Amino acid sequence: MVKEDSSRQISCVHLRWIIDLCQEKKVHLEKLARGSSNSLEYLTNERQQMSWVEFTDIISSLSKFFDEVDMRQAGRDSWRLAPLSSHVSIGQILFNIRDQYFAIYGAAGYCCRNFPIESEIEQLSRNRMTIRLTMKDGARSSYSFFTILAGQMEGLTRSMGVRQASVTMKPISQGASYTVEYRNQGLLFSPLRRIFHWLAASRQVTSEFTTLRENYEVLLAEHSEAAAERHQAQLAVVAHEESNRLMGSNIQDVIWTMNAALQPGIVSPSIKSILGYDEEEFRTMPPRSLFSKEDYETFFGTCRNVLNADHNQPVSMETKLIDAKGHAIWFELKLLPHHKPGSLICIARDVSQAKLIEAELINRTTNYRIVTDSAMDGIISFRTDNRITYVNPAATEIFGYSHSELIGSNIREVMPEALGDIRLRDLYGTASKVSVAKITLKGLRRDKSLVPLEVSFASHEQDGHSLITCIIRDISGRTQVERERESLQTQLEAAQKMDSIGQLSGGIAHDFNNLLVAILGYTDLALQSGTRESIKTYLEEIRKAGERGTDMTQKLLAFSRRQIIEPRQINANDLIDGVREMLSRLLPRNIQIIFAGEAEGVNFMADITQLEQVLINLAVNARDAMPGGGTLRISLSAGELESLEGNHLILEVADTGVGMDVEVRNRIFEPFYTTKPEGRGTGLGLAVVFGIVNQHKGFIQVDSTLGLGTTFRIYLPIATGDTDHPSNTMDTAALGGDETILIVEDNEQVRNLAKLILVGAGYNVLEAIDGRVGLDLFRQHSPSIDLVLMDVVMPELGGRETADHMLMHQPDIRIVYTTGYAPDSFHTRFIEDKNLAVIQKPYGTDLLRRQVRAALDGVFDPNSELAQFNKAG
Repeated sequence: MVKEDSSRQISCVHLRWIIDLCQEKKVHLEKLARGSSNSLEYLTNERQQMSWVEFTDIISSLSKFFDEVDMRQAGRDSWRLAPLSSHVSIGQILFNIRDQYFAIYGAAGYCCRNFPIESEIEQLSRNRMTIRLTMKDGARSSYSFFTILAGQMEGLTRSMGVRQASVTMKPISQGASYTVEYRNQGLLFSPLRRIFHWLAASRQVTSEFTTLRENYEVLLAEHSEAAAERHQAQLAVVAHEESNRLMGSNIQDVIWTMNAALQPGIVSPSIKSILGYDEEEFRTMPPRSLFSKEDYETFFGTCRNVLNADHNQPVSMETKLIDAKGHAIWFELKLLPHHKPGSLICIARDVSQAKLIEAELINRTTNYRIVTDSAMDGIISFRTDNRITYVNPAATEIFGYSHSELIGSNIREVMPEALGDIRLRDLYGTASKVSVAKITLKGLRRDKSLVPLEVSFASHEQDGHSLITCIIRDISGRTQVERERESLQTQLEAAQKMDSIGQLSGGIAHDFNNLLVAILGYTDLALQSGTRESIKTYLEEIRKAGERGTDMTQKLLAFSRRQIIEPRQINANDLIDGVREMLSRLLPRNIQIIFAGEAEGVNFMADITQLEQVLINLAVNARDAMPGGGTLRISLSAGELESLEGNHLILEVADTGVGMDVEVRNRIFEPFYTTKPEGRGTGLGLAVVFGIVNQHKGFIQVDSTLGLGTTFRIYLPIATGDTDHPSNTMDTAALGGDETILIVEDNEQVRNLAKLILVGAGYNVLEAIDGRVGLDLFRQHSPSIDLVLMDVVMPELGGRETADHMLMHQPDIRIVYTTGYAPDSFHTRFIEDKNLAVIQKPYGTDLLRRQVRAALDGVFDPNSELAQFNKAG
């Protein structure tokens, strides 16, 4: 394939033939410029030059406006225009018709000098010849151009003053073949006609040569000036090309031009470093080899769209280009029209790294979506204006809303507590990243039910916006499990207590029998005695026996309670003192109990009843481990330990029993695990011990060796402050008064005793045998009644119901309850719930008078009494 010579320059004077035709046919000249990179003003300037390719583009575009007849006419009329008009004058003087054809279309003629064509002329006869014109140097052929030349050949004879010739044109490869037939001048008139034409032509030639001489100096000067300008332009072009070369070698994009067939033209040097091709190799390679089959079809279609578009806007696409090593690399191509018609500019940028990042981002996003969508915890993101931007499926399930209902809604609609919590105030501060972990709050479901939640919050930035993301866990199941666990723990403790109570019942019955013997015996002696001194002595013994019975009853009630009591500050030695007598009743006489060590001034926060339960359970466990007898040692100590933070009370219970192996020792705290024979143990004792110690924020250690006994060590944190001992500072002499008190009590002996105690202190007393009688008396004497002493449990109308009626009648009436039931019983639970004044039975003279006086004076301390009430219960 011969390379096309696009650098051959053609004078714009040859467009004059076309311009006259357009003006004659009223075709706008701007349409000619559409096929050119030059302006219309440039093209109509006969002194300008243009490339042969551009000239043929313009000539070929005539087929859109003119037919072959019009183009032949333009050729015939071209003899009237410069420069052919000069050839006409010379031909009329010097040539005949045959010579004129050779002068214009011969191998050295006018056409071959001005256009890139080659000529062959053959004289077939005197008035007939063939002219064969073909393109040279691989120049582009144009059918329209050869058609205009056919018209010129027709008009040549007429310009010589004879009849128009007949020309037949036949297209051939890269050119055309013409058969020309014409008539010579007549023999008779030829000399005269030639003389006439010679005279006219000579004048024309003389005039033209005169004009040429006059303009020669001007043209010479212009030529010199143009040569200088051309030299400067060449230097500028060289500099520009060097600048483009440097820029093209260093830019990160590949830039090339393409013709309508997508064959590359100019290409930037960066093609070598980016795709590995040499510039010449890239220009000559088939465009298809740069793409896969599918990608080339897309590329070809996009290029066609750009070429056919009526605008000059670039079009972008992404595709893979195949480099010199055969690797497919992602590029972004930007296609835009070139200023040369039918041409494109392509700018290719390597986006393979961006594609890898994009793929990684998509992969991470997909993984994140999988994780969040499959997470069992709810995830919600919301802006600082509280509008929700993201929810996962678990969140929709927790709150009962659909995904579309939650997106855009206010976070307060599902978590109204979240934004009011003081722990979350920093989320809206100036810090860009703040996190708050595991806040427990209530969520509001769609059905308006509340659900307990555990929520962690974190603030962060995303796409320039401040967001808060929260991880939400529904803990309703866990809360239920905790309630069930607490219930089970309570049941375990209660069951173990009942087991212990069964063990204590024999000793307590024995003690009560002894107390009753003492009470009955001393009563008989008092009745039979005749002296005041002996009666007083007997009564004091009876009182001692009653106090011992009272203490024993209260301990039994406290030991059997199921309600979990708030811990209070107690003295360590009080714990040991509280179980001394109980353990002596619980253990057989063949087991020696040793209490060693005291912790003076050591206080700790505890529920003393529960810790007494711990000691009793450990004692029972030790008793069963020493069936043949032995020693049980209980000791107290306090101090700082290396492995523990702060001071601790150490409670140690050691026996000399059979001991345990490693397997048993590792399982002893499991519920229902026991090594005792069936019917001898429940497996709950040590499980209860472990639970109680954990509740007190302590821990327990076990050392045991088979045949050498077992030692339990319990570590409890030591509290600061003084021991909480209730104090009674009221003066005994100030316990009386003259107010009116209504006693409502169904037990006659208790009612009479209370009346005697209060009357003895100076009070006026009204008494009622039950709640209904008491209510009637209250209604009759309410203006004069200052206080009501109300039993809780009575027949027909109980103390609570009676008090409610009294308060409706007189809301400010003072009421003090009395009861022998434990605080957590069905009958008395309302007293603790409402923090009411209460006196626990059995009560003595001083206690009753003190509490009645305190209630009348308005200084009754319900908390203190309730504490006594709890302790008693």
